[in-house]
Amino acid sequence: KSFRDMFGDLNIADHTLTREPKGYEKDNPAIKYLKLKSFVALQSLSDSELTSKDLLPKLMIRFEAIQPLIHFLNRSLAE
Repeated sequence: KSFRDMFGDLNIADHTLTREPKGYEKDNPAIKYLKLKSFVALQSLSDSELTSKDLLPKLMIRFEAIQPLIHFLNRSLAE
């Protein structure tokens, strides 16, 4: 939930297959994510945020929010 609140959805049209990957059915509950070519999480920071004393704590909050995605992707590569 914190990831979605902070970064929005992973589904970016430029990074999505037009059809489901070979071997997967169109009605697969995870098809939206199986069609992704890459996983992109973006959030803009203003110049004032980048030069602020609070930059490090703000970055840490973002890194903590993205950590479950990184663990999920790494786990799939290890198997």
